[in-house]
Amino acid sequence: MSGRGKIHGYTVMYDCRVRSLQEDQPFNIALVELAEDPAILMYSHLPGVPVDEVPVGADVKVTFEETSTGQLVFEWELAG
Repeated sequence: MSGRGKIHGYTVMYDCRVRSLQEDQPFNIALVELAEDPAILMYSHLPGVPVDEVPVGADVKVTFEETSTGQLVFEWELAG
């Protein structure tokens, strides 16, 4: 997989139960369709984009955030 996709839609999280994300509330959660197969849709955090200003249809690429336990969690960022 290329790690690229397109924003299909989004929602805003106002009351997250995940402690590590609570300080970022509210934040966007993007629904991304993968470049290789638009039938595959993935939800994830979209850091760096102001709340409710998500450019639906924009290209994104995957990034990985390391947690305090060393686990890598994927997120999306706008692709130049």
